[in-house]
Amino acid sequence: MKALYILLLSTVLLACNKKQTVSPGHSVHMWAEGSEEEIPVEYIDAVWDYKTGALHIYAEGINHELLKLHLSNMCYTGTFTNIGMDNVYYADDIEFYSAALQTGSISIDAVTQQYASGSMKATLLNGNGRTDSKTVSCRFVIYSTEE
Repeated sequence: MKALYILLLSTVLLACNKKQTVSPGHSVHMWAEGSEEEIPVEYIDAVWDYKTGALHIYAEGINHELLKLHLSNMCYTGTFTNIGMDNVYYADDIEFYSAALQTGSISIDAVTQQYASGSMKATLLNGNGRTDSKTVSCRFVIYSTEE
């Protein structure tokens, strides 16, 4: 009987191939003005498409913080300063949601077929009927789902 279990276990292990292994997880680290600590991220939905240069990040913090980041035609490293509201959006639970971008930049450290990495820093104006602003930043590594 023990031999049967060993045979079954070795068959299962040998049946695994690269397509069945789990790919590395995305990494997003967020900070927002007014908080001394990093915002813990509990959910990330992200896509990196090397062929089109499209990077999409949707990250949610544990206290309902939301960060959306989008870049298209990203094919090289460098700092992008001509970004707008179609590139960055941030909101927290009920006190802040971005209505306009005051200043901001996205720095790309690496662009490979396997992943894209970089950072973002933006000062956004509040759209919650108030005139305040908030500076948010993040560091990210987003992996491609293509083989």
